Amino acid sequence: MPVLDLIDDTYMACSPETLAPLVSRPGLAAELWPEWRVSVTEERGVEGVRWEVGGPVVGSTEVWIERYRDRGSLVHVYVRVDPVGRPWSARAAERHRERTRRRVKAVMWELKDRVERDS
Repeated sequence: MPVLDLIDDTYMACSPETLAPLVSRPGLAAELWPEWRVSVTEERGVEGVRWEVGGPVVGSTEVWIERYRDRGSLVHVYVRVDPVGRPWSARAAERHRERTRRRVKAVMWELKDRVERDS
C-alpha cells in the first residue's frame, strides 16, 4: 500500500458532461498537486482523468466522475504515492496526507461552487 493513500468524494449538482472539460483542463492538476509533476496517462472523457505522478513523490492519481441519480455527479479523487529518497516517518506521512486532503477538498469545493452557480 502506498505511504500516501487518499480518497476524497464530493457531490456536485451537475452532469458528468459538464464536469469533464473542467476536470481534464491542464490547470486542475497544477491546482491539486502544485509541487508534483503529473502527466496524463488516461483521458477518460466523461469519466475523468488519470495521471502518473513524479517529483518528490511517485505513484498515480485520478479524478473519476460518476453519474449520480438524474442530475448529479460524484467526483472521486484518488491519490496513491510514495516519497522519493528518504522515507517519511509516520508523523510526516500524516502531515502530507492532511495537507493533500485539505488542498483536494478546497479545489473540489471551488469547482463545485463554480459548476453549481453556473447551472
